[in-house]
Amino acid sequence: MTEKFIELLNQIGINEDYLEYFKDSYVEKIIIDKNTKRFHFIFNINNLLPKKIYDDLLTSLKDSFHNKIKLTINYNNYENNIISEYINDIIKKYAKDEIRYNIFIDRELVIKDNSITLPVYNKI
Repeated sequence: MTEKFIELLNQIGINEDYLEYFKDSYVEKIIIDKNTKRFHFIFNINNLLPKKIYDDLLTSLKDSFHNKIKLTINYNNYENNIISEYINDIIKKYAKDEIRYNIFIDRELVIKDNSITLPVYNKI
């Protein structure tokens, strides 16, 4: 982890228990839009962050920079089970508790060539 990245994580108050997930990570770029005072953070992180840690990182950045942020994370590696956490969260948010969409939660994902496929078993 670079000094610049450590300093940023300390500045935003990220939970110290999460620092191990940022090993070998660095700030690729920070772009500041002077007109809107919006910050665009571009991080390079070795492994896909668990959803809870990503949420904490995003919340900490938003709190520190008054919601005027955009976050881009470039990952070098990922694990299917962590991607499933993100997909399940997306389904829950957009399904709005409609029971017919719950069938898609915890489906086994097919990941090939940077493409994620969520198999379906009917003509929904």
